Amino acid sequence: MGVGQVANPQVRKAVIPIAGFGTRLLPATKVVRKEMLPVGTKPLIQHAVEEARSSRIEHIIFVCRPGDVSPLAHFQPNTELDQLLRSRNRVKEAEQLAEIGAGLRFSVAWQPHPLGLADAIRSARAEVDGQPFGVILPDALILGAQACLEQLIRCFMRHGTPVVATRPVAPDETRRYGILDIDRSWTDPDNAAVRARGLVEKPDPERAPSLYGVYGRYVLPATIFEFIDRTPPDKSGEIQITDALNLYCESDPVYGAFFAGNHYDTGNWKGYAEATMACFANELGIEQNSPLQSYH
Repeated sequence: MGVGQVANPQVRKAVIPIAGFGTRLLPATKVVRKEMLPVGTKPLIQHAVEEARSSRIEHIIFVCRPGDVSPLAHFQPNTELDQLLRSRNRVKEAEQLAEIGAGLRFSVAWQPHPLGLADAIRSARAEVDGQPFGVILPDALILGAQACLEQLIRCFMRHGTPVVATRPVAPDETRRYGILDIDRSWTDPDNAAVRARGLVEKPDPERAPSLYGVYGRYVLPATIFEFIDRTPPDKSGEIQITDALNLYCESDPVYGAFFAGNHYDTGNWKGYAEATMACFANELGIEQNSPLQSYH
């Protein structure tokens, strides 16, 4: 077992970073948080929490800007609204709302300044409390029959070192993703994962070591914090999780787990529109030849 490997890991915590300003979706996000915008009939943050719940996560840790707990309120009981709905015989809706946060523990960690994803993850260190944990980036909405994070956890249970969600990207899209530097001497007998010896953050196509992109899901051992602490800021002053994982690769491998599901980048208007239409089609049973689907 290597330096950073975990024996018999159980993943019951998930960190959801939501401390950004959502500038790519202005002006809609000037007052309303990006994570609270509806994607289908539910806010984006609820999709992330539902993925965590489906992956047997028990404790959700939101990383927020200081004082901003508006997403947390969505998962807490609203007694006045519950009573109103029941008084009007809208019991089904009241019960649906009661289920949103049921059975989950929620807590908040603060990221005072926008210093990168690795810094956001580090902000949750006390709440993680030495346990392995998942990371879900709400912007990267992944819809499928099985939760994406659950698929990564299976890989982590086998290997005990960091796992990222991966699949091939088009050659001209490498600038949008972290890209894995693949260890081509290793073959997964189940053809469900690749092993990486390093990562490159958003390389130009000619510099990309492979076409395997990272898609906004991670499962990490608590030892990752040691590597984040050693990671210097990049030229923009941010601490990137890609760079921390590169340091990790110096002692133990990182794995990329192939995932099934449709990925939408809801951090831009095109991806947001595509995700919204897909969710409405699924949640409301809209036919493929409906006006909404024709527009899509």
